[in-house]
Amino acid sequence: MSRRRPLPRPGRAARGGRTPRPRPAGHRPPRALLLGLLAGVAVLAAVVAVFRPWRRAAPPSSHAVLAVPAEIARLGPDSAYARGLRLITARRYTECLPYLRYALSIPGAPMEAHLNFSNGLEGASIEGRERRGLPGLAARSSLERIALMREALAQVDLAERQARTPSEQAYVHATFAHHYVTWGMPWEALVEFRKAQLADPSSSWEVIADILAARLHHPERPDPGTGPEAPGP
Repeated sequence: MSRRRPLPRPGRAARGGRTPRPRPAGHRPPRALLLGLLAGVAVLAAVVAVFRPWRRAAPPSSHAVLAVPAEIARLGPDSAYARGLRLITARRYTECLPYLRYALSIPGAPMEAHLNFSNGLEGASIEGRERRGLPGLAARSSLERIALMREALAQVDLAERQARTPSEQAYVHATFAHHYVTWGMPWEALVEFRKAQLADPSSSWEVIADILAARLHHPERPDPGTGPEAPGP
């Protein structure tokens, strides 16, 4: 009488060796899970770096003036400043920065100079440039763009300390608002426009703040309007 072969048990192959047990859905090998966690931490760190409070950041070091080319330094602060303003008007923001940075290295720079430098920095952070026939950005990386924007906001902070009249204070807040809008933070911009409105009620900042508020509260409308004839919610 021949012996019966035992039936293979669940989880075993019919002839030697183990068959892998089915893994539950969603299971990841430990290595892949670790890499996923590390990637998540990196993304979180990048988000924190971008959206951390930029206000009251330390102004850039004055030692950056040492990097200014000699031909710019020979112009003198006034001529360098005028040249930087012409480059801003031409929307050549990256080119304007060494001229304005050198001009602001001289003690006693007025509030307007800090605001103009801030606008140049903000423009450089989003300035386009063609690379090998393809459209791109003048900044070499996202980190460089963030650094430019942080320096831009630091310059507005310096201007805020010099603002004396209601009109100057309102313009400083409006500059903050413009930078926030450019970088996709419209709610922060609305707060700054309201501060500009409160600082100088005689200005037109209230109208701009109302338009922005209407667009934020009614994004589905192509042109929400803010006057008495504006459609209701």
